[in-house]
Amino acid sequence: SDYLKGNFLEAEAGLHRILATGQEDVEAALLLVTILRRTGRYRQAVDGLDRLCRLERSQRWLLEIAQERRLIAAAQQSQEEETS
Repeated sequence: SDYLKGNFLEAEAGLHRILATGQEDVEAALLLVTILRRTGRYRQAVDGLDRLCRLERSQRWLLEIAQERRLIAAAQQSQEEETS
């Protein structure tokens, strides 16, 4: 997998292709959020989580979604501390 190899841009492109089919692929959407967070695109990651929560199938992933929210918040706080 591109993600496991650290090829985030390639993995992101593949996930966008999957999500463009219109299917509610919660796993792909959650992995995309993870990539957005790991590449410092926190606002996009939060937006992705918000969209993800509106999907019916996201209920079984609530723990992972909450964990992503915590990781994003921690990364944002760390970034703010570095710049101040």
